[in-house]
Amino acid sequence: MLDTDEKIAKFFFVFGLILALGAMILGPLDIRSWSIACGVTASFVALAGMFFALQSWNEPDDVPKEQTPVMAPPLSVEQFVPMTEPHGAANGETAGEAEEPEPPVE
Repeated sequence: MLDTDEKIAKFFFVFGLILALGAMILGPLDIRSWSIACGVTASFVALAGMFFALQSWNEPDDVPKEQTPVMAPPLSVEQFVPMTEPHGAANGETAGEAEEPEPPVE
């Protein structure tokens, strides 16, 4: 039922928008009777469109089961490896073999 209510609501929205634009164009051209008729009809069409739009407000959306995301399994503590080397070991240094700073040259 959601699909048909949605289509009817969209149709009433477009039809009411055309009627409202017609009323806005006909009013300044001093065609008042048609302008008022278009404006009143656009108001009723807008109310009917809101009725059909609100009819499907609480209906659940159709979500296929294939698109539901799959959660990754939680990681255990044993999967984490503790850091055994100091930070400088990545560039070939160890804690005991750090280079001495050079004395300043004058």
